[in-house]
Formats: sequence, C-alpha cells, structure tokens
Amino acid sequence: MRSRLPLRRRLATSLGRDDGNALVEFVALAVILLIPSLYLVLTLGSVQGAVFAADVIARDAARIHATDPDAGRAKDRADAMTRMTLEDHGITSQDAVTISCSKHPCATHGGEVTAEVSVSVPIPGLGPMLGQDGPVHIGAEHVVEVDQFRAPGDLRDESSGGDL
Repeated sequence: MRSRLPLRRRLATSLGRDDGNALVEFVALAVILLIPSLYLVLTLGSVQGAVFAADVIARDAARIHATDPDAGRAKDRADAMTRMTLEDHGITSQDAVTISCSKHPCATHGGEVTAEVSVSVPIPGLGPMLGQDGPVHIGAEHVVEVDQFRAPGDLRDESSGGDL
C-alpha cells in the first residue's frame, strides 16, 4: 500500500493543477467569441433599423402623396417625415425618396403613387472583409392606389387648421 501512495502523488503533481487557469480561459474565450458576437449584433441591429426606416418612409410618403391634393404641401410633409424618421434612426442620407405618380396630380382618382427609398448604412470594418468598398445600401418601395371615390379637392376643414 505504501508504494502506491507516492505513485498517486507523483501522478497528481505531474498532471498539474488547474489553479488560475479559469481566468485565462475566460479572457481568451471573451476575446475570441464575445467581442465578434457583440460586433455582429450591433451591426445587424443598425442594418435592421435602416430597413425599418426605409419601409416606414416609403409607406408614409406614398400615403401622404396619395391623400393630399396639393402637391407642394404633400412634398413638404413627406420631406419633413423623411427627415424626422432618418434622424430617429441615426441615418444621414439626402434625397432618399423618389415619388412617381401614374396620373398627375398624384391624388387623382384611380391613380397609383409609388415611393422608392434608398438609404446607405455604414458598416465600419466589415466592408473590406466582404469585398465591398462602402456602406450597405438599403432600398424599399411602396405603392398606394388613390381611392377612386375620393372627392376632388381638399377634404380638410381649413378653418380648423388640422393636418391630415
């Protein structure tokens, strides 16, 4: 029995102890896994936010132009909505919206209003890895049919000063 005890001790000490290795393993795994995963989540979040913004802008801009018979006022309202939505999502883009109408003016019975939105989202450090030299381009399109039973002219009560 005595001869086995020193052998066990020698094996235990030769295999080494794990004191202090957990910290090293945690730091290594954090650098290898956690930091790239966090970067991926933040990057995909910014791209998804831009997709949501483009979709909202396309839908609302088309609706504004389809319901407002005054083309100048519709453009001003759509531009203000676009600017506010882009600011909310932290996107800087100019001339992001293109409006096209099947009939002129846009709010003509039975016509269609199409809004096309194009925004760009910068992805720091990811472009060269994917073979791209610039930001990710996001596009959205929405088509609204103008109600054929719509009364001509503005349906609002001008004395109330309310907006559509």
